[in-house]
Parts: sequence; C-alpha cells; structure tokens
Amino acid sequence: MDSFLLHIIVTITQKICLQNDAKKFAVKAATWSTPTISGQIPLSRQQFQAVNDTNGKIYMFGGFKYPNPSFNVIFNDIYILDTLILAWIQGSNVNAPTPRVDFTATLLNNGLILYIGGTVGVSTIYMSEIPKYNTNNNSWNTMIATGDTLNSRSCHTAVLSPDGVMMANNSFSNLNNVNSKIYLLDTRNYAWVTSTSTSSNSPYPQNPTITQIQTVTSNPLSTGAIVAIPLVLIAVLAIAGFAGYWFYKKEKTK
Repeated sequence: MDSFLLHIIVTITQKICLQNDAKKFAVKAATWSTPTISGQIPLSRQQFQAVNDTNGKIYMFGGFKYPNPSFNVIFNDIYILDTLILAWIQGSNVNAPTPRVDFTATLLNNGLILYIGGTVGVSTIYMSEIPKYNTNNNSWNTMIATGDTLNSRSCHTAVLSPDGVMMANNSFSNLNNVNSKIYLLDTRNYAWVTSTSTSSNSPYPQNPTITQIQTVTSNPLSTGAIVAIPLVLIAVLAIAGFAGYWFYKKEKTK
C-alpha cells in the first residue's frame, strides 16, 4: 500500500467541515496531501455517526447542521464516501428514518447498519424501532425489536461481539438521568435483553449464546467444604515438610 486516505469525520465535539477535512498520507514518501474528491459534498454537520466497511466505503448518517446547530435543521440523509475512487455518493432516502442526533451506528457482518436510539428535540425515538440501512442494495427498512422494554436514550455507545450480540451502555434519557447499565441486542432475532439468567424459566434471553452470560455466579461448594480445603492443604504441607526434614537428617548422618 503506497498511501491511504484519512477522513477526519469525528473530532472531540463531532464537528465536521467536509470540504477540508480529507487528507491523504503517502506511506513510502511520508508526505501529506489534500485529495480532490468528486461528487456532491454533504453539508457540514455535527453529532452524526459514520461507519466504514471493508470495501473502502464510509457511510455517514444524520446530525445537526454546523455551524449554528439547531433542532430545526437535523438531517436524515446518508452519504457514502468511496475512498477507492475518491467520490461522495448520496444514498437512498426512500423509507429513511426520522432525522436524529446522538445515536449509534453499528455495521453487522451481513452488510446491515443498525441505528439505535438518539434524539430529535422533544420527539421520542423508541429503542424498539431499529432503522436498518442495507449497504448491499442501498435500501432502508425498520425492524421492530422484541424482548425487554428500554426507555429512550441518547449519547450511548454500542459494540458488536463476534457472535452477533450488540452491547449498548453509557447513555442518558435526559441530563438528570444518566444510565451506566449494559443492554444486549441479539441481532439474530432482534430481541433486547436488560438482564441475564441461566434459569430455564426465564423468558429472556431466548438463545444459548446470551444465556451463557451470568451476572451472578453461584458457588457449588458448601461452606463446610470451603473451610475443610485449606485445613487439608496445611496438613499435606506439614507432612511433606516433616518428610523432607527426616530425609535431610538421614542423608547428613551417612
């Protein structure tokens, strides 16, 4: 690889000036340059989300207009930066979700991007309604999640495990209600899980992968066994020490 493209789309404040933030670094020459990117350049924005796939494409959705952010100007468009041909491409808006900020975007292994939570002023974005963008055919649809009920939230994070379970945490529904709990979304059946249990009577989770997660670990040993174990160990060590000393004295008297 002779060079790679760095597109600075998220800073500490998640603000972006798309016209000027694309930089190219030549690895062999160790030099920086500003590439020319074709296509329709998106409007500058902040508090959006962007994910990249393994084919050199970056998918950007949502956010406030920047500068002078306002709930009156929130985006629900999706733009794709193809870093291989250096071109902006506007994705489909058909069946696109409502405008939003402070949500999460997670790319699944099957090419679907899930958009979870967020806020849009006084309106409510339900956690059970999960917009999905299909990167394979440039289309939108919405999945209704089942399972446990989650309150609306924003400014959270989300990561994807290898077995397809999303974990979301560190969120708040308002400035006075900060939440540090971890919630699970099984992307195989789109069910939210707010607590875990190995009990066969528990209705959730409904798959063997999540049920392996335990929040409470029970000790199968009784209290008597726990007390007896260290006593036995002490006795064994004492016997071994006496035998070693006896063997040493015997060898010394030879």
